[in-house]
Amino acid sequence: MELRLLMPLLLAVTKCSETSAKKQCVVDVYLSSAYNKVEFESNNNNNYHCVKVPSWNEAHRIARTYSNSCQRSIIIGQQLLDTVNVRVKTKETVQVDATVVLEGPKDSNITVRSAYGVQGTLSGGIALQGSWVAPEGSGSGIWKLQLQAQSKTGTCDTQFNQLFVNGSRATRARHPNTGSFSVISAPLNGTEASSGFVYNQSDFPAVAIAAGIEDVNIVVYASWQASRRKLRAVYPNNSTLYFETPASVQFSYANTGRRYYTENFVQAVDEPGEWFLDKKSCTLFYYFEPTGDITHPNQLGDFMVPVVSGDLLRMENIFGATVSDITVEFADWGITDSEWNRVAEHSGTVQAASFLNTSCVHVTDNSSFVTFNNVVIRHSGEYGLWVHGGSSNISVMNSTIYDVGAGGIRIGVGKPLVDTPDGTESVMIVDTVVAHGSNVFHEGNGILLQKSSYNTISHCEVAFFSHCGISVGWTWDYRPSEAHNNLIEYNHVHDIGNGDLSDFGGIYLLGISHGTVVQYNNVHDAYPFFKYGHGIYLDQASSDIDVKMNVVHHTEASNFLLHYGVNNTIHNNIFAYATGGYGSVWQNSDPGQPTTGVDRRTSSLDFTHNIVYLDDVGPSDPSDGLGASNWPLFATPYRGNNSFDFNCYYNASSNGVLTATFPSWIADDSYSRYNANRSLLEWQKVGQDVHSIVTNPLFANATYCNFSLLSASPMLQVPGYIDFNINTVGPRSSNHIWKTKCIKSNGEEVKSCGSPPIPANGGVSHRSNYNCGATIRVFCNSGYSQYGPMSRTCTASGWTGGDVTCVTEAE
Repeated sequence: MELRLLMPLLLAVTKCSETSAKKQCVVDVYLSSAYNKVEFESNNNNNYHCVKVPSWNEAHRIARTYSNSCQRSIIIGQQLLDTVNVRVKTKETVQVDATVVLEGPKDSNITVRSAYGVQGTLSGGIALQGSWVAPEGSGSGIWKLQLQAQSKTGTCDTQFNQLFVNGSRATRARHPNTGSFSVISAPLNGTEASSGFVYNQSDFPAVAIAAGIEDVNIVVYASWQASRRKLRAVYPNNSTLYFETPASVQFSYANTGRRYYTENFVQAVDEPGEWFLDKKSCTLFYYFEPTGDITHPNQLGDFMVPVVSGDLLRMENIFGATVSDITVEFADWGITDSEWNRVAEHSGTVQAASFLNTSCVHVTDNSSFVTFNNVVIRHSGEYGLWVHGGSSNISVMNSTIYDVGAGGIRIGVGKPLVDTPDGTESVMIVDTVVAHGSNVFHEGNGILLQKSSYNTISHCEVAFFSHCGISVGWTWDYRPSEAHNNLIEYNHVHDIGNGDLSDFGGIYLLGISHGTVVQYNNVHDAYPFFKYGHGIYLDQASSDIDVKMNVVHHTEASNFLLHYGVNNTIHNNIFAYATGGYGSVWQNSDPGQPTTGVDRRTSSLDFTHNIVYLDDVGPSDPSDGLGASNWPLFATPYRGNNSFDFNCYYNASSNGVLTATFPSWIADDSYSRYNANRSLLEWQKVGQDVHSIVTNPLFANATYCNFSLLSASPMLQVPGYIDFNINTVGPRSSNHIWKTKCIKSNGEEVKSCGSPPIPANGGVSHRSNYNCGATIRVFCNSGYSQYGPMSRTCTASGWTGGDVTCVTEAE
């Protein structure tokens, strides 16, 4: 054991009376359920104070009585008084029933941590108590748990929108089940278009109407977001339904699939693990299926629910605080009327769930020099961590944020809350895992950086979100920059989209961003529901950005997309395995003039020393009917001051031969989005890619995603190319608490489900792997109707959802 690891162990066995050598004022407040009263102890010099307390409120109150010039710590767990060899940590959970607020200046310079040898948790959740009532027969089906009701109001003591069984998020009852969707039959006319829609009788659960609609949620998909609403009325006679508040119903936009699902009614509890809370009778309904020796729900573990909604830990105007070595868990969403009204008014109207105004951990009001180290944030209904309100010099390191309702980490602010920068800057997120989000609000991003500058996102792993992995910027068109000088480097971003939403990027940037650098990132497996799952995506007016030394592969759209912008440098990247018919490299220059007066059609980029690697094996695009042979290298004409040179292009499926898919050069005002049909020779005649090569770059093993260049690679001879690798991307620590595991009832772990079945006259997403937790999109070709799930996920039982059948109208 290294000396640096021994020191905390030595400190852990020190008695209060043995710290008299300390000259600084030190206050250690130990917080444990093992203490039944408050106990004080100080040394002879009265500069060290040891306090033992049984509750958070007592710990916080006592810590605040000492000057913030003291080194004050609230320590979760018991103080260790005997010399022990701490190898297995004990657990200590501090349960709170309201938001914990640390507020400056009294709470400045405070530390909240676990005791040495303790795995400490600050929890806003409780375990449900009571006796289960089993269904008749085999025990498989809906079990009921009666909860406590208030004697005066008759309402449930505990109301919740999330349930966690043995540490895993349970599925709130929905119709149809996960992976499948109902389909809107027709829109309403005129001014009612956003008020509801016409449904198919076979899609909408009529039993829910009979049971009452006041608690039913309906989730209606747009392209890159989804509206969550309650129902106002349902009329079976003409198959129409109406929302309580307007929502975005994009009936004619193919990106949406006209999809919706309904949630939160007892008749939808029809699959193992689904649940519903009847708030009138205070009864929890849970679908339990006995397996092996597990014959009762109690054997599954604790049934935990949040009792705190919104912020669980809030830090306001605080300086120099540290939170380390603890878990912060269980915060709900939408419980109060004001919280639900915000959801009902804004969800689905703005991207990235930016309408949310609370977070599990919330740092605001000009807080500064706050550090989160080795912190786990999980089981949140909204974002895991939000830093804004003029806060600066905030560090998040060696931490894990997972199982969140929206996104993982959010920095800064933007519309619809506040549409001007609030001064938030200099946030550093390093060696941190952000994973498994979009569980409630589909559009939540892994890491969302809005109107904020001088931030660093480095050595992070971001995975399993339905929209963007890392999103930077919040200004559309050529308006003044409000997110600049940001550094995005050495991150591993993967499994984004997962067949749920459309139009996103693994790393997404928006607006003028001078000084922003995106480098040494590994981005892969970006798959939309319909189209536009890009790798690195520079959206509207993205400008002055340096994109270099990145590896981007297996995207169902472009590896790189510029949706108009100027002065961008794209060099020394590896782009591979783009599918979907939109080109490995795509510049989409919108027609027309924006309100800023700058022509959107004029874009510019410097595209040099990149490797673009094609492989035409994969599914065709179901909407455009593009066969594999039509997958282009580039997808559009290029305008503006573009420079392409010293690149390497290769098509692995045709012995290096490239189809004529180099861009045409547009010099006039005409506009054609899909006009990349020039040969390399024609492209070179206008001065582009004059020194580029069309040859095999000789990767070490592209099939298994090893894109290191062999020593004989011709690219190493191209002047100016810099060899690089991404071996050190992602967190440099070994914290994998978030990892998805597929465990069978016999304890066997399923690491991969293997290649999924491909429906006749259809296809599936072309992924880099089919490991546990991977989600694929399943589709039918143009002219065929789809019967079966639109997405399937690899689980311990194999691929979810059943097989898909593609049928023509004649059939």
